[in-house]
Amino acid sequence: MANKEKEAYEKVKELMKVDATISVINSFYKEKDTLRDDSIKDVVVVSLLDDIYGKSFYVYMDAETLELLYVQGPHRYIEIADFFEI
Repeated sequence: MANKEKEAYEKVKELMKVDATISVINSFYKEKDTLRDDSIKDVVVVSLLDDIYGKSFYVYMDAETLELLYVQGPHRYIEIADFFEI
């Protein structure tokens, strides 16, 4: 699964080129994770750090397709389009 983690990391890193204040920290695989809609899925999670405020964010991606699912922020879930301005 390390290859999927690397692909996910690179995909998120590409999206982040528009915001230089956020750093990509790492990525990891989670098997049978419970998502925000209570579904269970294998995911790759890419952790990010806001360099200005020191807050952490986690980008959840489908482990099979690397579809961007959502971002978990410090206090709420954020839609992908809202977080990355796509």
